[in-house]
Amino acid sequence: MATRVIQATTSADMAQVRRLRAAAYGRHIGDDPVWADDGHDADALVMLCQETNTGRFTGTIRLHLGRLPVDADVPLEAWPESMLTQGRAECSRLAVVSGAALARIALWRWAYWHCLPRVRWLVMGARSSGLARMYHSLGARPVLPGPARLQHGAGLEHYLLALDVAGAHAAWRKSDHWLLTYMMEGPTL
Repeated sequence: MATRVIQATTSADMAQVRRLRAAAYGRHIGDDPVWADDGHDADALVMLCQETNTGRFTGTIRLHLGRLPVDADVPLEAWPESMLTQGRAECSRLAVVSGAALARIALWRWAYWHCLPRVRWLVMGARSSGLARMYHSLGARPVLPGPARLQHGAGLEHYLLALDVAGAHAAWRKSDHWLLTYMMEGPTL
């Protein structure tokens, strides 16, 4: 199924984002409006994944450049020095409807391409070990030895991982990664 990734800019788009988030993880954190709303954060881009043939929205992700929410939860001393000096972005609030695995990969690909000319590290938190394994399979590596409680992640413990954006292509090629061709096509925006 072909997809496209678009920026959520209208109130209707943001309503779609809230519906996707509620469907994907609202059962874990309830109706707290903080996780559902992105307000007017100038450092964040909120994206939607849409099936091109049906128009159905299947996923969403938020990407922070500049000031990262994770820095309020994880002391800078805990970060590897290279991640502090070479530029970071943070993707968060990944939400995908059941059965839409391609949406997750399409949003990941969009984040990779958006970060490629801007930052060295793409940071993400994974609420479950299964999601952490999925990010690891895409090339992300743990930042901390164990989970950290993230207030901007509904106060839940998350595994913190980072993708070396600049080195990802070479690593995918070296390992003959199953997503290499798809990731190198570039995003459909």
